[in-house]
Amino acid sequence: MHANTNQDKMHKYIKIFGDGVKKDLSFFSICKQAQNSNWSEEDTDEPKVKFFKECMRVKTLALPIMTKIFDGVLIIRNFKINQGLARAIYGQLIIQNNQVQKLYLENNGVDGNQLALILEGISVQHAFSNLTI
Repeated sequence: MHANTNQDKMHKYIKIFGDGVKKDLSFFSICKQAQNSNWSEEDTDEPKVKFFKECMRVKTLALPIMTKIFDGVLIIRNFKINQGLARAIYGQLIIQNNQVQKLYLENNGVDGNQLALILEGISVQHAFSNLTI
């Protein structure tokens, strides 16, 4: 019975990993298309495109931050967060609004404005329950 439970957990984690890869590929595909100069203005209603274009405008790297989620927990530890990265985290939280239940920020040097931006992104998470700073 114990081996079966471990095997079930392994399959669950493989599925979570696969789903994350699919979402990342979808996001990067949209970003690649957004770089196309033929992209029409009507296509900018897509939230992912808006986020990507905003990142391009402020010259911010759109972090694949959501790949760091494990069982609904996002841990950002020993990684300096500046205003641009706070925007990227906010954008990812807005785009994928049902993935984060807990957020741990440790040793990030986050200031009040950056934290406010991240908290605004957290506010749309449907099952969010815990923030640790």
